[in-house]
Parts: sequence; structure tokens; C-alpha cells
Amino acid sequence: MDTKLAKTLDGAALNKKREHATRCVADDSNDKVGSENTVVDIKQEPDVNLDAYTEYAFENLDVDSVQRMFLTGMTFLGFIESDIVEVYRNSGKSMQIRLDLFKMQVDITKEVKGDANVRYAWFASSKEELSTMMEHGFSHYELSPPKCLYGFGVHLATLPHPYVCSLFCDVDENGTKYLVLCRVIMENMELLRPNSDQVRPSGYEYDNGVDNIQCPKYYVVWNININTHIYPEFVVRFKSSLEAEGDVTFL
Repeated sequence: MDTKLAKTLDGAALNKKREHATRCVADDSNDKVGSENTVVDIKQEPDVNLDAYTEYAFENLDVDSVQRMFLTGMTFLGFIESDIVEVYRNSGKSMQIRLDLFKMQVDITKEVKGDANVRYAWFASSKEELSTMMEHGFSHYELSPPKCLYGFGVHLATLPHPYVCSLFCDVDENGTKYLVLCRVIMENMELLRPNSDQVRPSGYEYDNGVDNIQCPKYYVVWNININTHIYPEFVVRFKSSLEAEGDVTFL
């Protein structure tokens, strides 16, 4: 793993990220953009947001890095290393094909729009959904109203904030949950409002959505993009902590 990426996930940088995550929880409703139709550039300074390392980390992440990112984002709920059951990279012939197609889509998007704006993000899954996702992608994913906080699209938590979607993970027969770390092509992002019934971009200048500019916690990928714009790369299986997760405010 690249030494620069490793350093950002250790020591003082981790403390700053924890402070940033806590500050975001307090400022959930603090929307500093006046227009609903705003193309969002949420690139953060590297010392306060893991998202700044998204593009830099492609092809360099390993399971240890993913575990550190998960624990950094879940510190708010008191999670520790022993709460993690396993972390693994999705592999196999079908996954390699999906990765190749995803990379092709990134190249096409860059050629057409200049920037694909690829991010890492967390997807709340169930044990059953995982197997379907590996075989069919997100085309068989059923959107449910409780999970559609900012319109009817696939909601993913931004890289520093896995805790916001942890409550949406179904608990399996062993009392464990699953979060999937995905690469996501976000392109031009539109600011979305809570409890929206939006199902697609509001204009041709937008591609997908985000909940907040200054402190984003949710990315929303519309149905027209779910099979081409999301690649599920890693899975984190962890012990459920319903009491702690129940204290989280999602909006």
C-alpha cells in the first residue's frame, strides 16, 4: 500500500477525521447552499476528509486499509477492531468483468464530460443481497421508502461516514451486518432535499445527487445509472450494535 495513504489513516490525521465526523453529526441540517440545483464540488482538504484520497487510493487499497477506514468512520458509535468479523475483496471472473466494464464507463465519462468524479462510498447490504449483487449487480436491488431519504435512488454513505447507513443493514442469523465499500461514478452532483420524491436528475447538467455540500454524508445514484456507475469492491462484516446505532440521527 502507498505510504502516503497509510500515513493519512494513522496518528493525528485520524483524530482530525474523528473530530470532523462528530462535527458533521451536529451540523446535519446546516445546508449552506441556497439553490436546489447546484453542481457540487465537495473535494475536501486531505487532513479532514478521507474522500480526498479516493482517486489516489484506486488500485492501492487492501483489506487492512478498508478495515482502518471502517473503524475511523464507526468510532462515533464506539466500534473497535474486535467488532469486525471479516473484511474481504470481492473476487472471481464475474467481478473482474464488472470491474473492467466500470473502468470503461469511467473512461467514457471522462471523454464526454472531462471528469467522472469517482468516489468511494458505503452501501448497506444484507447477506442475501450480497449474492444477488455479485451475480446481477444492482439491477435487482429493491428500493424501499425507509432507505430513500433523498429521493428514490440507491443511497450510499460517503467514505468518512459509514455509520449513517449501518442501521439499514439487515442482521443475519449470526447477529452480523454487512457494509459494501463501492467505487461510484458521481459525475455532476445535484443538491437534494430530505423526503424528496425525485427519481431522476432535475436537469441535463446533473447526473446523481448529494445531501449536503459542506458536510456530505449521502450520495444518491439514480436508477438509470446503478448498473454502470457502482462497483462493489470490498465487504465488511461486523457485529451488530443496535443500541449505539439507534442513537444516530440520519437527517
